[in-house]
Amino acid sequence: MYEEPWIITILVFQMVLLTLSIMTRKKGGIQAALFVFACVIIYMGERLNALGAKHWDRFATQNYFDQNGSFFTTIVSGPLLVLLFIVLVNYLLSCVKLLVEAKRKELKFKARQRRADQAGKEGDIQSGNLAGGDDKRGKEE
Repeated sequence: MYEEPWIITILVFQMVLLTLSIMTRKKGGIQAALFVFACVIIYMGERLNALGAKHWDRFATQNYFDQNGSFFTTIVSGPLLVLLFIVLVNYLLSCVKLLVEAKRKELKFKARQRRADQAGKEGDIQSGNLAGGDDKRGKEE
């Protein structure tokens, strides 16, 4: 039915990568590996296009690989750039979530510290110990 099964294979592979990136959005190591993999494929795009142009007759019925690399960019690099964007947005969302969590912990810590300081001052006032030497002057009089 299809004359070019390798193109379908590339598109299925792109869909697998997209699904993998969405399913593993909370696993930083896998996301980093996907990001690096996509970057390497895009970086090697010109060489892969030249390799495809050289050996197209082994796997295709016609030469899709032009000098400018338009086909390779459209079929391979374009979807990988979308994948990179998705992974990048996922990292940004993770960073925002961690920042909010860290800030909440900081605010809770400061509130606990203030309560402890306030409780300590109230205890000093009730026992007659005032900070700043007022205690000595009261005894001298």
